[in-house]
Amino acid sequence: MTDLKITTTLTSIPGVGMPPATAFEKLVMSAAGDKLWAGETNVPKGQITHLCPFTFAGDKWTGGAAIALPYPAGVTPAHNVPAPKITGLSVDETGKIWVCDSAHGVVYRVSGTTPEIIYTRPDDGKNQQFWAMTPVMANGKEYICVLDTTAQILLFKNDATAGAPAAATIPLGETGKTYKAYYFTYHAATQVLWSLLEDAAAPGHYALSALKMPAGALPVAGDLKVFTTLPEVNGNTASLKASPVYNDLFLGQADGKVVCLNIAKGNTQAPTVTWQSTAPQHDGVTAQLDYLEVDKAGYLWAADFYNMTTQGCIYGLDNISGAPVELPLPKGAAANEISPAMMVWQPAKDALLVADANGNSQIVRIDVKNVGPVGPDGRALYDLKFDPAALTAAPGAFFAAFKLIATNKAGSTAVKVPVAFQVQDTTIMTLSDDSPALVPTGATGLSITQLKAIGTESQASTLTATGRGGAKSTFTGRIAAAVTSVKIVPSDVRYTMQGTEFALAGKMPAITVVPTSSRTPVHVTLSGPASPVTGASPAKFEKGNPTQADVVPDNTIPVIIAGTTAGPVTITATAGSQTDTVTWHVLPTPGAAQGGPNGSYPVRNFATQASATRLVLQGEEVKGQTGHPVPVPHWYVRVSLDVSMADGITNLKFSPGAATDEDPNGKWIILQTSATGEIIVPFNKISGIAAGKFNLIIEASNTFSDKTGPWTLFTKTLPIQITRTFAE
Repeated sequence: MTDLKITTTLTSIPGVGMPPATAFEKLVMSAAGDKLWAGETNVPKGQITHLCPFTFAGDKWTGGAAIALPYPAGVTPAHNVPAPKITGLSVDETGKIWVCDSAHGVVYRVSGTTPEIIYTRPDDGKNQQFWAMTPVMANGKEYICVLDTTAQILLFKNDATAGAPAAATIPLGETGKTYKAYYFTYHAATQVLWSLLEDAAAPGHYALSALKMPAGALPVAGDLKVFTTLPEVNGNTASLKASPVYNDLFLGQADGKVVCLNIAKGNTQAPTVTWQSTAPQHDGVTAQLDYLEVDKAGYLWAADFYNMTTQGCIYGLDNISGAPVELPLPKGAAANEISPAMMVWQPAKDALLVADANGNSQIVRIDVKNVGPVGPDGRALYDLKFDPAALTAAPGAFFAAFKLIATNKAGSTAVKVPVAFQVQDTTIMTLSDDSPALVPTGATGLSITQLKAIGTESQASTLTATGRGGAKSTFTGRIAAAVTSVKIVPSDVRYTMQGTEFALAGKMPAITVVPTSSRTPVHVTLSGPASPVTGASPAKFEKGNPTQADVVPDNTIPVIIAGTTAGPVTITATAGSQTDTVTWHVLPTPGAAQGGPNGSYPVRNFATQASATRLVLQGEEVKGQTGHPVPVPHWYVRVSLDVSMADGITNLKFSPGAATDEDPNGKWIILQTSATGEIIVPFNKISGIAAGKFNLIIEASNTFSDKTGPWTLFTKTLPIQITRTFAE
């Protein structure tokens, strides 16, 4: 699978009043999406750590005055004293900001621009560091949940007073064991808090804990389940994120993969793996994914944070299949490139706000509409549709080409939308390249030609195309019975002139197969005529591919147009191992006649001697060029007797029955050239031969198959003299 690179629009939003080279890591956004707070990171010892606010107004973000976080009571800033380290940010339902610090074990609450220390660990955080925080619902209220690295959580009321103990403290692991914990996430739909645990006594052994938040009470240890048998939960797991709209739990892995777990059952049973992505490659370097964010479309975003060899990159992953798209960030000098950290999605603008951890004193806004536009509710602003929605193919054959069409809804002007493909059962059919693809909006769509049927008769599978925001369409591929016979009907030989149609569309031959129930398109190819010169054109199908077409049984083959080259045209129909072939012919355009009677003939032997001559109609093998004359077969000509010179012959005419089509007065007959181009004149059917002169006039019909004329295409006059011998 190849990563699909998407071009996006990026805007830098500088912090205000921040120290030079400030790095941001943690972010949190207000429920209304109009305020944002970024936490300063990597602050030198003894310095002040800041919380930087940003406000969205007038369609733009602007930074506000930085808020300094105080050291806890009893701690004096000094060159050897760690500055507060922001490891978690939350905003409660009243709009207050909560901050947890891992350097001293402090929980802050910020009202407006005023920070307040709500809680400080008794040991100053030396052993139990706070590492993450999130709002949860328990006992019918919102609490701020803080994770410490010894695998405990502390719950704080929104209105907790400074210095008061936590409302509840709950260990996350199995009784009798000690753990380390750094990541957790809350799934609101099932009210379960998921955490990644490492067994402190057995490093490298990981588990998922699932704590149910009761509706009518605070959680206790009995509300916890620990799942230890998931091989996907391991030391590579670098982050957790639950979907706000679906029952998905995403695990970001340090090896670049993402695991999607189904958590619909809450903590009543172990999660099941929905998919595991491949590790994306950015400029040949495997991504290391962290800082997961899930928008209201259910779409997953991940930052390639640890990639230090190329510019930063954001990845979007389809929540149905895990197929990735890549959003490279601008490349510049190493000192000011963007190192993406935590992200939040802004619904009103369909944009990501990303913390820059590379010391650029900024956050960045990335417009992600090019990844498939969605509205503030996360629903796609476009539709997907396969056309047709189902086809049949024989075992081992490719399905006929079909389209995936994307159509914009109101509010979107997208030119293209990326989609991911997923085959339901790859033992029945396979897609040669299942990488995400860009689908042009509008009727053109994306043509799909490489879906192959590999199953057996009567099997079926589906190909699903999914896009961001729930856009989805399903194509059904059915395996047909193997074709045992294919025919081109009728199989008659046909002719046409250079540059014209062989027949009207409604009169083209049809393709028939056995069994007749098969709807698998039959592959029809066209070849010839071969040309003796360069630049000449062979025959071609009137529309689409000039030499190939797929025809559903019982339908006619496309109209065939002759080119400039005369000669045989081979039409081959192929269905599996079965073939049928017919040969048609492009006729050269008459331009000459070679041979025939010419000169003096005795009265008595005229018919015999004239018949012995060979009269051949000719044309150029390549129309418009000279030097390659060839016979013209199957062309109507009119043969006339001209006695206008009135030299001794007065009653010359063709006898009745000389030809099927003839002048009632015997002045002309209509003939058709033979397969070798000969004009076979019935000289023995000419009556009134006498000494004197007359002309034999040969005229070619303007259209090879029209024996009614006009006769202006080509004319040749053969002067003949009849002599009388002494015996006569």
